[in-house]
Amino acid sequence: MIERVVITDALLSEEKKIRLHPALLAWQKDLLAKRQNWQVEDEPWTPLSWFAAEVSRSVVEKGQGELSATSLLAAELPAELWTQADVVDAQQYWVVSPYHARLNRAELRVMPEHMLDWSAAEAEQMCVLLNPWLRDSGMKLHRLGCVLLLWTDRVWDVQSPSFAHISGHNLPNTPLAGADAGVWTRLMTEIQMMLHQYPISTAQGVPIHGLWAWQAITRQNYDVIAAVDWGNIEAVATRDAYLQVLLQAHDKAREATCIISTAEDLPMLLSETMPLPASWLLLGEGQSVELSPSWWRRGRALCYQTTWKGVCTK
Repeated sequence: MIERVVITDALLSEEKKIRLHPALLAWQKDLLAKRQNWQVEDEPWTPLSWFAAEVSRSVVEKGQGELSATSLLAAELPAELWTQADVVDAQQYWVVSPYHARLNRAELRVMPEHMLDWSAAEAEQMCVLLNPWLRDSGMKLHRLGCVLLLWTDRVWDVQSPSFAHISGHNLPNTPLAGADAGVWTRLMTEIQMMLHQYPISTAQGVPIHGLWAWQAITRQNYDVIAAVDWGNIEAVATRDAYLQVLLQAHDKAREATCIISTAEDLPMLLSETMPLPASWLLLGEGQSVELSPSWWRRGRALCYQTTWKGVCTK
């Protein structure tokens, strides 16, 4: 039974007021009847990055260091891969997300991640196309199901934001930070040009316009993966392709007690006829709200409509 729900893009802002994502309106009345605990969120999230951060918190509490989505996914690559010369010599690893972008006036807007039906077939095509060219830059793509991971033979000094910053948003039009940012940006632009010359599309015919590498780790960061106790991590239901790969590797996709999802995907994971889970975490617009049962608020909600008040509001 689902006991907890996490929605990474549930909150929207309109004229300085917080509102619920339209895909969640079927649950709004019941959710407004719960106790609200608002917090500021420094980072936007995808289902994958939020799950990785939650696993990392359990490791940090044991004094073992920090984990990332990249380290969790890299640990699932086949053991024989780690004996290959390019992997043995690798100094840095990145998780890589494909994207489709559309021109929006003078800017490129990235299609939200949940709308891109990306599969292992397209991931394999991407490796075949780009790896011969990436070799000259000391890089190589590796595939884990539909997941793409990037190996580099040196540590790049570039701060590339999480994919959550661009999924459903405009591509950054300001330079990235770091001494290698200029060279890195040029490489990413050349990948865009190659995908224009040699198109790769999803099964639905959506062309991939570029790759976004994010959450870089070094070998030292990777070693802490041994501290993860998967036996104590709850099973999760999601439609996020990258997170599904990780969950299935540890048999954590069955008999789920938690949903981690985007708003658009929730109706396919939680029908309106199912019992309402007790605990909810709604994220978006730089804030979050934890929702928990409250008999007082439920009785109050029967009298008049309450609202989503936002951060630092009681």
